[in-house]
Amino acid sequence: MAQTLMSDRRMMERQMADRGYRIGIEREGLRTDADGCIALTPHPSEFGERLENFRIGTDFGEAMLEFRTKPQPDTESCYQELLEVTKEALKVLHERGEYLWPYSMPCRIPDESAFCYNSYPEHPEEEDFERLLTSIYGIRRMSISGIHFNFSVSDEMHGYLRVRYPGVPEDKDEAYMRCCRNLLKYGQLIQYFLDASPTDLDGHLAEANSFRNSPDGYRCEKAKTLDFSSKQAYAESVSRLKRYERFGPVRAKSAQKKNMDAGILISGVNRIEVRFCDINPFDICGVSRQDLDFMTALLFLCMTKEEASETGLDTPAHLLEGCMRMNRELSLGLDEGLDAMRRDLESGQKRSDKVRELIQRHGLDGFLMLAAEYDRAAASPESA
Repeated sequence: MAQTLMSDRRMMERQMADRGYRIGIEREGLRTDADGCIALTPHPSEFGERLENFRIGTDFGEAMLEFRTKPQPDTESCYQELLEVTKEALKVLHERGEYLWPYSMPCRIPDESAFCYNSYPEHPEEEDFERLLTSIYGIRRMSISGIHFNFSVSDEMHGYLRVRYPGVPEDKDEAYMRCCRNLLKYGQLIQYFLDASPTDLDGHLAEANSFRNSPDGYRCEKAKTLDFSSKQAYAESVSRLKRYERFGPVRAKSAQKKNMDAGILISGVNRIEVRFCDINPFDICGVSRQDLDFMTALLFLCMTKEEASETGLDTPAHLLEGCMRMNRELSLGLDEGLDAMRRDLESGQKRSDKVRELIQRHGLDGFLMLAAEYDRAAASPESA
């Protein structure tokens, strides 16, 4: 009886704490050796079958790990799960004498003849697809890593947003489309806070502060033709692109694994995936708790913000102010991260500036130093 009451109480606490949204993270990262060369070894068997292990798999090539969290009801839970997955993986890498590369731009990459592609004995079409990607984009470009931020709202939250912000579309799928349109509109302002790849390791400078998000980085120009004006328009524009042409900064996804984009016409929009976030080298998870707070408030802002030629969010300061107002209005509990963002903004030093300084002072060794630091943190008994 006592256990039942305790269980009911915990369930009530979880329900009261549930703010009506879910976020999830996919974090990519390359395995390297101690010299910063990409690992030429197969995917660690300790992680099990990559297509069956939801938490730890691979992306492009055997060396690119991908860590995933379940959809979580708040940023703290999301960050904690990602931290657990990251430490679990780092401990395995530590035992193998390998490291996790903490930068979006790739480490030292060999010629194609020595590159270790993913092995899918049961899915040869996936092996063929990787080689197709190589022929189109090249190995170095496909080895760029990033953070994918997944976001969804419950029907109840959507209803609440419609009452509080009358401009929110009645159809939840169309509310997601509005969110995507605003995300694309504010893209350069968002990148002010999250850009962290100002150069590659050969010294080539990005147009702004993200080599990864530049024309030479991880994106396809044809993805600009994706039409977010409506769910129908989006699905139709997706159908005109090949699978490898959909590498855009924002995607609307359905719950259908084999038809995630166009499947929204059948089962609706399951979530929005934001793909323009660089790896944050200064956090063991590649993304910080304050990054998650900022992105969550931003997505609510983009879902509720009226669309007009003059948005009023034309500077990073105005955009952050809008996020902080949204946090207060919806009682999202994101104060800590947004306050940290505000302090960073007031200091005038962008994350990309910190990365640039690290490279100027230490070069490649700067990232090796961070990788070794995270390796020690995960391997220490205190981190268990």
